[in-house]
Amino acid sequence: MHAFADLQIDITRLDQDNYHVEMQLRLPGGAASVGSQRSRVDFDFERLQALFRDPESYGRALTQALFGNPDNRDSLLQSRRLAAEDGLPLRLLLQLD
Repeated sequence: MHAFADLQIDITRLDQDNYHVEMQLRLPGGAASVGSQRSRVDFDFERLQALFRDPESYGRALTQALFGNPDNRDSLLQSRRLAAEDGLPLRLLLQLD
């Protein structure tokens, strides 16, 4: 059985235009090693619609929306570092509301 460090990213809709993101790293054994990171995220759906046929640009726009927030970016970087220290691949688990 392979072991992974799991970064769970939950995106919850607050209202028509606002979303909440919560991230938490879990290492094998069920222990959370990075406290939950909570923030708001704004998706520019008009821009995303315009980029829909260009997967690379679409992916960059989504990445910027999610990790443009310095706290979210720091949480991702810290998760990558902790996983690497334990010799584990980092798996992203995305849960959408």
